[in-house]
Amino acid sequence: MVLRRLDLRVDDCSSDGGRIDCLVAIPRLRRTDSYTNPLLECQSQLPSRPCGSDFDDQCGRVSDDDRPHVAGFNALVALISHFGLIAVLWILGGFSLVFFVFLLPMALASALGSYLFFAQHSFRRMQIASPEAWSYYRGAMESSSYMRMNQVMQWFTGNIGYHHIHHLNVRIPFYRLPEVMAAIPELQSPLVTTLAPGDIADCFRYALWDEDKQRMVTYREASG
Repeated sequence: MVLRRLDLRVDDCSSDGGRIDCLVAIPRLRRTDSYTNPLLECQSQLPSRPCGSDFDDQCGRVSDDDRPHVAGFNALVALISHFGLIAVLWILGGFSLVFFVFLLPMALASALGSYLFFAQHSFRRMQIASPEAWSYYRGAMESSSYMRMNQVMQWFTGNIGYHHIHHLNVRIPFYRLPEVMAAIPELQSPLVTTLAPGDIADCFRYALWDEDKQRMVTYREASG
């Protein structure tokens, strides 16, 4: 029995045919390079959306957010804002106020966010293709999941449940992921996970990929 930890192979840039060609991630580019976004080539499948300042990336131009100095400035502002809020809360109410108003909610939100990412890459029905058989389409549809949520959770998580589409093309904005899935039938039969207790338990139990059985197994199965 051959077992190994989960990973995602991105050794090449290939795709299956059909309409998903236009969604497959483009070859690696420097951040300063411009390109024609594959999503724009899906005009016949997706409702058109005019180009504008909010859609620079979709229109083949690199936005200011992709420039390192802007990203660094945004990170600095975020850090100053967070530490400033902690300082104000500490002055007003001490550690207890900081803990219950900031630290505890942040810890819970971080734990939930971490689980959402984990569960969409490590779940019972996922598959790992060999390097020879791997493609962006197979990696997205078989090695990442669609997490079914209600509309409230979709709003709070920024449509993270549409993770299989995100893996096909990371440039698709989160607010257009439902639109893409509704427009392209090839994306409508993904492996599904949920936030049901049974699915959550399975995500933690099935943590190893068995090369011989070609499926996820538990530690107990691996040692048996």
